Amino acid sequence: MFKYKITLFKLLGFKVDVDASWLLLAALISWTLSVHYFPIMHKGLTPIAYWQMGITGMIGLFISLILHELSHSLVARQFGIPIKGITLFVFGGVAQLEDEPANPRAEFWTAIAGPIASLMLSILFWMLSALMQGLGVPGPIGIVFEYLALVNLVLMIFNLVPGFPLDGGRVFRAFLWWWKNDLRWATRVACNVGDIFGITLIAFGIFNLLTGHVIAGIWQCLIGMFLRNAASSSYNQLVTQGILVGQTVAQLMTPKPIVVSPDISLTHLVDDYVMRYNHSWFPVCDAAGVYGFVNMARVRTVPREQWSQKTVRDICIPAGEGNVVGTNTTALEALKQMSQAGTRKLLVISDDKLSGILALSDLMKFIAIRMEFQPQD
Repeated sequence: MFKYKITLFKLLGFKVDVDASWLLLAALISWTLSVHYFPIMHKGLTPIAYWQMGITGMIGLFISLILHELSHSLVARQFGIPIKGITLFVFGGVAQLEDEPANPRAEFWTAIAGPIASLMLSILFWMLSALMQGLGVPGPIGIVFEYLALVNLVLMIFNLVPGFPLDGGRVFRAFLWWWKNDLRWATRVACNVGDIFGITLIAFGIFNLLTGHVIAGIWQCLIGMFLRNAASSSYNQLVTQGILVGQTVAQLMTPKPIVVSPDISLTHLVDDYVMRYNHSWFPVCDAAGVYGFVNMARVRTVPREQWSQKTVRDICIPAGEGNVVGTNTTALEALKQMSQAGTRKLLVISDDKLSGILALSDLMKFIAIRMEFQPQD
C-alpha cells in the first residue's frame, strides 16, 4: 500500500499525501454523483449542473476525509504519538501512526477524534444547507451541502463499527485494554470483530452482485476483503513487535560477513563472489573503512562488456543514514528503518568499522522461531 503517492501539501505540520488509487476513487465518485445520485435525488437540472455538483461534492468529500484524519493526528500529537503523515487512498484515508498509543486513554481519544470530527462536519453542512435555502441561494449549492452532511454522517457511523482497524474498533480495543490491561488480548478480540464485519460486508456484496447491484456489490466485497486483511495484519504486527521488544541489532545480525574491496572489477565481483558464494549483496570495505555496499541490481546498470573496466567503487552505494545501523540499535528501530528506506539489508557499523549485516530474513527467521513458542490464541 502507498507505493505510488503524491505529496499535496503540509497542514498544521502534517504531510498530506494522496495515493494513486485515490485518483480512481475521485473519478468514480464524481461520475456516480453526476450521473446517478444527483439526477435521481434532484431532478430537472442540466447535465453540466450535475457534473459541477458531482465534482464539487467529490472535492468536499476529499476535504472531509482530510479533516477526519487530521483530527486523529492532532490528538495523537497531544499524546506524544509520532505521525508519519496523512494519506488518502482508494478506501478512504489514514493517519499513519508510527507507534502504538502508550495507554488506553491515548488510544480512545486518538480513535474517537475522527468520528467526532465527521459528526461536527455533518452538522456544519446541514446548517449551511438550511442557510442556503433560507437565503434563497440557487438549489445546487444547498443540495451539495446536503450531500456532504449525509456522507459525513455515514462516514461517522461506518467508522464507529467496533471492528479493528476502524475507529470504532480502536475505541473498543481501548475499552478492552483498560478492562483487562492486556493490549495483545484486546487487539485480538477487536481484530476478530473486524474480521467478522469484513466477512459480513463480503456476504452483502455477493448478494448485491447476484441481485444485479454490481457496483455496490463490488465495493462491498473489496472493502470487506480490505478490512479482513487489515485486521489480520494489525494483529500480526503487534505480535511481531512484542517478539522484537528488547532485542538489539547485535543479537540478530550476521557477524563477519563476506566483504569486497572497492578496487576489484565487476567481472571479479561476479565471478569470484556472486557465483562463488551465491550472494547478490556485499558490503564494500578495505583498511580505510566502510564505503557502502554493492548488489547485482547496481551491476546490471553497467553493460556487460564494460565489467572488466569498471570497479566496485564506481557503482558502490555509499553507507549513509538510510542503510546503516549501530550494534545497540533496537530490532524494532532497524525494522522500521528497513520499511522506510525500502531495503532488505542494513550495514551494521560500530566505531567506523563493519560489525556485520542485518537482513530482513534474519528478523523474520527469529520471529518465526519465537512464534513457535508463543501462547496459542
